[in-house]
Amino acid sequence: MITPQQFKQSWESVADDHLVAFPADSLSDVHLSPEVRTFLIDAGLPTDAAPFLNFGPPKSGSLARASVVWHQPSELDRYRIIGGNGSGDPVCLDEEAGGQVVYLNHDNRFERVLMASSVPVLAECLLQLRDAIASAGGNAELIGPAQFEALVARFRAIDPLPSGDGGYWQRELQSFQKPPSKAWWRFWK
Repeated sequence: MITPQQFKQSWESVADDHLVAFPADSLSDVHLSPEVRTFLIDAGLPTDAAPFLNFGPPKSGSLARASVVWHQPSELDRYRIIGGNGSGDPVCLDEEAGGQVVYLNHDNRFERVLMASSVPVLAECLLQLRDAIASAGGNAELIGPAQFEALVARFRAIDPLPSGDGGYWQRELQSFQKPPSKAWWRFWK
């Protein structure tokens, strides 16, 4: 598993890629393992990362509860917001599941979608994706089939559950692949 220092060094080796650390007081009342707490304080997470993710601590105080921000029932108290995705869904730490990283699909009654089993595992996945996109010239759609399969295999080795069939990473990675194009004359058949 990647350490906070390894992640920080790797992520910030690219000129415009920045991490934002989470102040200790933003995590003071959040139920997390010491490993996750240290990772967020010492390295943090990217301000922006593929696939359309952003992260950051609150301006003051501790991480907000999804139930409070989204005016939802107390069943969502366990989710502490650390960022968001491109659809406007909150990306959260699940306090009752050992700090798993999830997003809550606000278009589907706040369905819980597992993104990573922990913050360090999420960090590894984000690095893998960034490097794959960079090797494709900065365009995710240019990741070739062989590179795509290798990337999927790496994600499954890093975190099997959200990378398996129907999981978050499988869906996200597949969205980068262009569907096979049909010749124009086949549309009339």
